[in-house]
Amino acid sequence: MKKILLIIAVVLCLAVAGTALAVTYNSSDPVTGDLKANSYLKLSLDSCSTADITINPGTPVVYTIQCDVTSIQENEVSPKTGTLTITLADAGAGQDLDDVTVALFTDAACTAAVAGKTQTGAGAITVTDISATTTYYAKISVPSALDEAGCEACGGTMTLSFAKAA
Repeated sequence: MKKILLIIAVVLCLAVAGTALAVTYNSSDPVTGDLKANSYLKLSLDSCSTADITINPGTPVVYTIQCDVTSIQENEVSPKTGTLTITLADAGAGQDLDDVTVALFTDAACTAAVAGKTQTGAGAITVTDISATTTYYAKISVPSALDEAGCEACGGTMTLSFAKAA
């Protein structure tokens, strides 16, 4: 009887350890530095990240952006909200963002656009009053009609910042 209980205990331990390893192996860590194509970025309040924009015509790139508001203290008197700002800037040296469009979505398939949150060329997209941890998807695209030679002139940076509401 003791041997059977010991075997069951060993099997259960191995099952729990295997599950923990599988979950750890399959989990995705957020990017905290420079963004890469189709990456995930978790922004806490008062954080910022900058990425170079590199894209091929007709092949959109999607960045997952999670705005985490949990760093707001419970005892703060001010409203518990944050503002996400996505700023696009030209790279200089003959490169610009005139043909680059960034659109913000609420779903990974990029079908549910955030109203009025699209920017073509240099400029900024701002989302205010984010009061709960929220995930957005920034889809960056260049028209497929633009050939490779024309796309070489496309270039710039995208800076994402998430700050406490003033």
